Amino acid sequence: YSNGLFYTDGCGNDINFTAGIALNSVNSSFTDIHINTPDYMTWVEISEIYNAGWNIYNHSYSHAAWGQTDYQFQVEENNSYVYTKTGIEMRHFVIPSGDIAYSDVAFNYGMLAIYSNKTEFSSSPSGIDIDGNYNTHQPQIYRRFLNDDDYDISNISYQIDQIANNTNENNHISYSEFTHRIINQVTGGSLIWSTFEFYMNDIANKYGKDGQDNIWFTGMENVLDYLMVREGTDLNFILDGNIAYIYLDFAEVHADIPHYDLSININSDVE
Repeated sequence: YSNGLFYTDGCGNDINFTAGIALNSVNSSFTDIHINTPDYMTWVEISEIYNAGWNIYNHSYSHAAWGQTDYQFQVEENNSYVYTKTGIEMRHFVIPSGDIAYSDVAFNYGMLAIYSNKTEFSSSPSGIDIDGNYNTHQPQIYRRFLNDDDYDISNISYQIDQIANNTNENNHISYSEFTHRIINQVTGGSLIWSTFEFYMNDIANKYGKDGQDNIWFTGMENVLDYLMVREGTDLNFILDGNIAYIYLDFAEVHADIPHYDLSININSDVE
């Protein structure tokens, strides 16, 4: 049991660490894996974490890949099925088994971003510089793969520490990682609980509320939403005496974005 890990919004308010779940709905026999299946989340639990601010990503309907895969069916049916079960409209796609043939299909269906740990997506293995005009149109985003074969408590923090060392108030980096599951015994493509627990606490103690408090720990969909709002918003202001009127035009912001959260820094030589 955990009481949660936190960073702050800079104004004294605690914000929970959140992340994202890459979701497929059925197994290869097309049996729903979120109904009474050990080690899988239920539909109720999926809705709960979504309502708590987590992201839910389309990961194909049955995790089919390569061979005679019907890519369009896999993308569309998963979105439809998850929406029927939860009311969640998935907007980002995580490629299953590294099959990048999904890429064009996912984008053509309307997915706003796609993710993979494969070399085709590794142009930014050290993270994305988001201080410039980052191109938010159909980004293909690299994610580091965390698994028990390669990582334990002795080395799992190395990369995130390097990212943090290269980040400052003038150089903000977005960085993404994933594993397939968190479980109590070593299994393929996953992290054992003790390693995951150490890693999350290490990040929180160094960069969360009780550390430098310089991290935004959230799902990549939230990051992309913020960048799309930032890049698409036209800001103007009028100064009338000692009153400043600020006008925000969201006409160029994608209509599917659920939150229009922005921070505006105002510098003045008077109080």
